[in-house]
Amino acid sequence: MAETYAEIDEDLKEEIGTIFYQKDLPLDFVILDKVFDQSQKLIVALKQHYNRARPYQLANLLSMPLYPAFTISGNSPAYPSGHAFQAQFLC
Repeated sequence: MAETYAEIDEDLKEEIGTIFYQKDLPLDFVILDKVFDQSQKLIVALKQHYNRARPYQLANLLSMPLYPAFTISGNSPAYPSGHAFQAQFLC
């Protein structure tokens, strides 16, 4: 399952396109690109504002074993509401 998350993290727009295609819904990728870019900018700003540690960072600090799957966004501060925000924003 971790590989699936990593693949989606690398190209979320392609995943969204696949879902729209499977449901036979129209999708304008130019608009999707603009919306995606705007949501990313806002989420990055929120991550920097709250600067919350990720679970693996706390686990390392407390010498607890936690080995998360590598994702691109896993190198930034945590913003737990980011996924829900982005989903709502994209919808």
